[in-house]
Amino acid sequence: MLVEVPEPRPPAVTLTLLAGFLGAGKTTVLNHLVRNAPEGSRLGVLVNDFGAINIDAELVAAVDGETITLQNGCICCTIKDDLLLSLFRLLRRPDPPAHVLIEASGVSDPAEVLKSFDDARVLDVVRLAAVIVVVDAEQYAAVEYRDQPLALHQLLVADLVILNKLDLIADDGAPGVEDRIRATAPDVRVLPAIHGRVPVELVLGIGRGDLDAALAGVAARELPRLHVHDAGAEPGHTDHELVFDRWSYRAARTLAPTPLRAALDALPAAIYRAKGIVAIAGEERRVIVQVVGKRVELRPGEPWGPEEPRVSTLVAIGRAGGFDGDALTTAIADCETSDPRGRGLRDGVRTWIRGLWPR
Repeated sequence: MLVEVPEPRPPAVTLTLLAGFLGAGKTTVLNHLVRNAPEGSRLGVLVNDFGAINIDAELVAAVDGETITLQNGCICCTIKDDLLLSLFRLLRRPDPPAHVLIEASGVSDPAEVLKSFDDARVLDVVRLAAVIVVVDAEQYAAVEYRDQPLALHQLLVADLVILNKLDLIADDGAPGVEDRIRATAPDVRVLPAIHGRVPVELVLGIGRGDLDAALAGVAARELPRLHVHDAGAEPGHTDHELVFDRWSYRAARTLAPTPLRAALDALPAAIYRAKGIVAIAGEERRVIVQVVGKRVELRPGEPWGPEEPRVSTLVAIGRAGGFDGDALTTAIADCETSDPRGRGLRDGVRTWIRGLWPR
């Protein structure tokens, strides 16, 4: 008689969910946690991006465990099954992580992500440490950011808010931003940060510990679902309150620096967030592009390998119907060059406010 042998149960794991609106600095915080985690922490990382191209995963520091990318959808809705499969893939490794960090996309609702874990197999092995929401202090001061329903929902689910980019606002502005956060979420803990630098032991050590309780806390709330679609495409749903358009560009081409700066400067106001890794003429390093609201930054990254193809990749997300994806593609394609000469980023990091770049 055959005896069915049950599959070994994965070991218990601590889980931290890192969320926050577009451009808040989630990947910067994640990198800080990974690079400075105590020795022997055995971290695993899951990175979700809304686009077909996962830029964030390319910017995450190496970990001793494993980094799994989840792209072309949100883990709060369209690819939630992929989230669970990836989590169990991590837990079934020969040397599984003891702590898994999940970076949600900027358009994910953490309440919906938590509902993804409402599965007996997950509840059996996962201990929720915390939902941590990263907030861009500069952007939160803007009315259009505070009025984003999704940004408010993220705060309501948070155990800890990391108030990031405090160096970008006046010294006397931080208390006002914190007061506005507490007006939305009175009981949340707020941790100030610059460049995502936070006390690692504090952030990785906090925890509510009870995933059942966390799920019960969000079960009663029916929050609007989020729908993201390609720029210029017809939405597949009409009953979503929160709708964004996305756009991407990828080509094995080098871009001329001056036209690229002009193209980034001219991005439509409806684009909330753009990011990428590009090859710039005259520059032997990758150039990391970050656009958050009106602020643009070009920063040198790792050198290109001698035989490595130089591929330029950009993604953007913005208000539905607020920008023309084909026009964006044309604007970036117009920056392509076969001339290897150029200044590159010899003058270092370039940061400016859109509309104020000196032509």
